[in-house]
Amino acid sequence: MQKRKQVLFISFFVILLFPFLNGKLHLIKSGQLQGYFTNADDVDFSWDKWFDATFAKNKSDYINDHFGFREDFVRLSGQIDFTLFTKVDYGSAVISKDHNLYYDNYIDDYIGKDFMGYDTIAHIMKRVKAIQDTLSHLGKSLIVVYVPSKAFYNAESMPEIKKCYLGGKSNYSLFLKLSDSLHINNIDLNSWFISLKGKTQDSLFTKQGIHWTWYGAFLGGDSIAKYIEKLKNISLPHPTFTKIEHTTKAKGTDNDMATILNLALPVANETFSYPEATYDTSKVKQKLNIIFIGDSFVWTTLENGFMSNVYKEWQFWFYNKEVFYNKNNPHARDAKMENYDWKKAIEKTDCIVLMNTTASLKSIGSGFIDNAYEYYYPRK
Repeated sequence: MQKRKQVLFISFFVILLFPFLNGKLHLIKSGQLQGYFTNADDVDFSWDKWFDATFAKNKSDYINDHFGFREDFVRLSGQIDFTLFTKVDYGSAVISKDHNLYYDNYIDDYIGKDFMGYDTIAHIMKRVKAIQDTLSHLGKSLIVVYVPSKAFYNAESMPEIKKCYLGGKSNYSLFLKLSDSLHINNIDLNSWFISLKGKTQDSLFTKQGIHWTWYGAFLGGDSIAKYIEKLKNISLPHPTFTKIEHTTKAKGTDNDMATILNLALPVANETFSYPEATYDTSKVKQKLNIIFIGDSFVWTTLENGFMSNVYKEWQFWFYNKEVFYNKNNPHARDAKMENYDWKKAIEKTDCIVLMNTTASLKSIGSGFIDNAYEYYYPRK
């Protein structure tokens, strides 16, 4: 009996000690956590830090972020919360009972919690109208695209506590209303996607992702191209699906929300769709140079090859901070906006598209609207 107690004690001690040893010796490497994390740096001892208590705190933070098997314990803790309590540990993530994942900011826009107010939005859209008119005189087009939002598309599945709709006063509804009343070129893909719910063969949103699917991005991108055709009276290539791969393995952003939760098991079992497309260029007489300024929804139209096959030259100004235009590697940043001659780029383009989902309308243009307005309408 005494021997058993000793064995149990030693085993328990080794179990407690092993994470510490692995943190120091790196005997077994755990898989990296996904998402945004900041790990605390180690701190050198000094009496000043000791007496002002910063040494103890900084050292504790460092040990907490670097102990052995930390990543595995994070996954285990998250999985327990998810499985037993349908709870997610990632700050702004929200999950519904049917395991649909959302970001808080998408829901905040849907219920009108982050409503900017009429005066603010009217000021923005009056400037957009002025820029559109100037570009039109220069033979160029400006288009505002309202990208689909999962919160609107799957509103019925949101958690009950988040479904209190505040009378329709959302940024999206007012932006859309002013776009129409000011005759601003705009495409409301959000309403269109809602009308397509249950009518498409493949999913437009997944449970595990926050962005539109590859299939949805093809539909949305093609709708933008068709709008440009009518606006500029030209013909552009359009995708024809040769086949659609159906798989349980996600690509791109189809499970981006589930990935950052860092769970040990999948959030949901679902089938993802990945079309392969050809493009008919026989009727195309002119291919456009185009600039997209917007949020992360643009990425999917780059990754699925749509942009490179439809437009002559494309640029993506990601939140108007970074510039991407590399066809061979769309994710290779080509320049920072602060070092980029954006005025010259506009001179060479045929069309500028402001492309935001409803949650990012608060930062529509990300400074481009004010910069372009000041450029075309300098103050006296």
